[in-house]
Amino acid sequence: MSMLSLSLAFALSIVQGPLVAATKAPNLHGTWTYQTSGHWHKGVCPGGGPRSGRLTIQRRGHRFTLVFVSGSVCRPASMCRFAGTVHGRVWKASNHAKVDNEGGAVKNTLVLHAKSAKRATGISTSTYTHPGGMRCTWGYRVTLRR
Repeated sequence: MSMLSLSLAFALSIVQGPLVAATKAPNLHGTWTYQTSGHWHKGVCPGGGPRSGRLTIQRRGHRFTLVFVSGSVCRPASMCRFAGTVHGRVWKASNHAKVDNEGGAVKNTLVLHAKSAKRATGISTSTYTHPGGMRCTWGYRVTLRR
């Protein structure tokens, strides 16, 4: 191996080392405590207030489910269960359902950023749409710890 080839191989190993380490994302699989903050709303739907409790995350490959186990009231109950995908440090999930006898529906989206195996932060956004045209949105920030 020539000195140039050896130097190039060494330089590439230095560059690749930190890049490989930086892309390894924490796995959020397991049980977490969560806390919400920064609640907001637009329209006539109430935005809710701060809450905390426990949630679980089950991961299978690039897919996962997240379930709010305590601290949140979900009507219907299916609104406490989210399904989504993992892309590096970003875990994005959603759910949707009809929520009233007038045909109104809610779609919830939750985007989490894995900071470490013991901490994640994110944003939840919800939209209610009534068949008559009324629409409102609300959301909050969420912090997960274990």
